[in-house]
Amino acid sequence: MQTDAMVVAKKRLPGLTLHVCIHLVTMLVLLFGILKYDFATLWPAPVVVAAAHFLIDMTKTKAAQRWPDWIITPYVLDQVLHYAAILITAWWVDRTHGIRVFVAPAAWVVPAITFLVATYVTFITDKVVSLKAPKRMERVNAQGWHRLVGRGVMLAGLWLGVTTVWGILTLICGFCFHWFDLAGRRVPELLMDITIAGAAYAFLLLFA
Repeated sequence: MQTDAMVVAKKRLPGLTLHVCIHLVTMLVLLFGILKYDFATLWPAPVVVAAAHFLIDMTKTKAAQRWPDWIITPYVLDQVLHYAAILITAWWVDRTHGIRVFVAPAAWVVPAITFLVATYVTFITDKVVSLKAPKRMERVNAQGWHRLVGRGVMLAGLWLGVTTVWGILTLICGFCFHWFDLAGRRVPELLMDITIAGAAYAFLLLFA
């Protein structure tokens, strides 16, 4: 959840340091302020994750400088390494301190993450894929926010149920909002967003 200016800023050491510090503070607030873990016991975990975050992003920046045309693979690898760092640290905390990190989340966590992935994360991924295609990037930026809303509303309609009045009305609203707000290439974007909303709904059925 960062602006384009922040993405540019973290290509230099001060911006990268600030970026990692924001993540570290967020982890500290979540772990110790909201989840109420013991600070004296668990403080090394967010520090380790933050250190790994700094090294991963710094390596990605150096690689981008050396191979500027190499975009999609570093993005995917960057995401995988960030998640791996978090999961490995959580496993280490579980094994060494007996703190059960891998427990069933609250009922709202999986739907919230699913909606975020189906909207904002897919938007960012679309931007990364379009970096070397200026016309496509222009279209992604121009259509970005209403496509986010369109996907979110369509997913909400599926979540409410296609056999319910509210679900059907929500789906119709999402479809109409999406269709009339897209200039030019309507069908490919609409099919893509219906697919994303459907896949997200299938994920919710399996795990929520």
